[in-house]
Amino acid sequence: MISNRKRLPRLCFLLLALILVAACASTPPPPPTAPPLRFTGEPIEVFVRDVTFVEAYSPPLAPPHIEHEFGIFPAQIVRNWASDRLKLVGGQGELTITILDGRVVETVLPVNQSVGDFVRVEPANEWQSVLDVEVTYRGPLGTSSGRVTANALRTLNEGTTLNQRTDAYYSLLQDLAGKVGPALETQFRDKLSFLVLDPGL
Repeated sequence: MISNRKRLPRLCFLLLALILVAACASTPPPPPTAPPLRFTGEPIEVFVRDVTFVEAYSPPLAPPHIEHEFGIFPAQIVRNWASDRLKLVGGQGELTITILDGRVVETVLPVNQSVGDFVRVEPANEWQSVLDVEVTYRGPLGTSSGRVTANALRTLNEGTTLNQRTDAYYSLLQDLAGKVGPALETQFRDKLSFLVLDPGL
């Protein structure tokens, strides 16, 4: 016969094990890490003395806009691109990079409430993003500008978790970056080629 005194340590061990298992099961996964949104490639050497950023778009910080919820705004893509790809080699002129639009808007989609659709996961939200950028040169060589607009779309299903929303937002930013980067490079090859040391890039 096992005495109560011998049984007590075993019960304490089992209780501790159950507590640890419950704690592990309830620990939420770590939040997603923001993408670096950096750009690689040979520097674009431009004959200007300075670059100025103007954010003409001011995020409303209220629904249906959601870009303020995730700690990084689409405009950061353009700043990173200029930092990573442009190399100023001197000159008398100046570049102005204006963020005309950088919205991410959420639309709640209608959900089918019929009996047969209760077991099916349906799209619940749609995110539409726009990044609209104008690059303008002003200087002794005159005035010239180029403009780039990129769009990205994401659809989220019912029951999407906060981490999944964050992942979707970061994926949307990467999509925008993949479109805006090449498009800005094209503007320097075409409309602003007179500023570039090697217009062929």
